[in-house]
Amino acid sequence: MTKQDEKLLRMAGEIYQFFRHQGDAAPVAAASHLKQFWAPSMRTDYLAVVAAKGDQASAPLHAIAKALQE
Repeated sequence: MTKQDEKLLRMAGEIYQFFRHQGDAAPVAAASHLKQFWAPSMRTDYLAVVAAKGDQASAPLHAIAKALQE
């Protein structure tokens, strides 16, 4: 995993933390933020990194990835 991959995961995690007070809606809110402010290439890379990490990626990161794909 590259430093850029690690940065994407860290940033997504920080965005999730910002929205976590929304409970079950937090992953959708985080995904909406990514759709608004991240370049399509960043979102594509994020999805690939989460998929590649599999179970090593946290549940919130997987939830954000799922919401991005909906």
